[in-house]
Amino acid sequence: MANRRVIHILSISISMFSSLITVKAQNAKFVNSADGRPLQAIRYAEVEGSPYWSDIFSKLEVKVRQTNKWVTYQRARFDCHKDEIEYEHSPDKLMYLGYEQISEFSFGQSIFRCDFPKVNEWSGRHFYEVLHDGQTKLLKRINSRLMTEAIFGNVVKSSKFEREEQYFILKQAKMIRIKRKKSSILEVFSEQQDELAGFVKLNNIHFSSDDDLKKVVEFYETISPSKQTSHPN
Repeated sequence: MANRRVIHILSISISMFSSLITVKAQNAKFVNSADGRPLQAIRYAEVEGSPYWSDIFSKLEVKVRQTNKWVTYQRARFDCHKDEIEYEHSPDKLMYLGYEQISEFSFGQSIFRCDFPKVNEWSGRHFYEVLHDGQTKLLKRINSRLMTEAIFGNVVKSSKFEREEQYFILKQAKMIRIKRKKSSILEVFSEQQDELAGFVKLNNIHFSSDDDLKKVVEFYETISPSKQTSHPN
């Protein structure tokens, strides 16, 4: 009888210990390394369109939040709907990384970063493509929004991803949304409006691409009052 009681007590203790380990594992956050979390095999079943910045898996470099060190993944892509990185851990296993693990990542020359001031629905957890990284920053927010609508006369709903792109100027710690238009960017840089208007005309800029926006912001930085009054270190 005594042996049975001891075995019963040991069984309960082991069960409680196993449950405690399971709870801790579920609540653990991967903040000390770039190790990701497993990704569901079927994430966007029966959804039209793409949630990705690019559907193609490419070489990726990420900056680990906790250590500020860079880690390279050979096959990865950016989910613009979840604001997460998917990477290939093995041929049949995908993992993901988010704001908690990384603060910056790059695909070749395209750099993405988070921790910017909150604006509209976007917080510091959301990633922006950094088009110009000076004292004044030009940022591009890319979002794959999931749109769902009911089909008339049917309970079945159709879902699709719609890609949205928004531009922001980060100036004096304030996020300002702009459009890819001459009038919009001249309004933000009103203190140098005449010089910028002349630059746009001289260089035949039509604001038809991200590069056109970058050229104007780069020129603004060379003539802005803060640039002119700054002192060398």
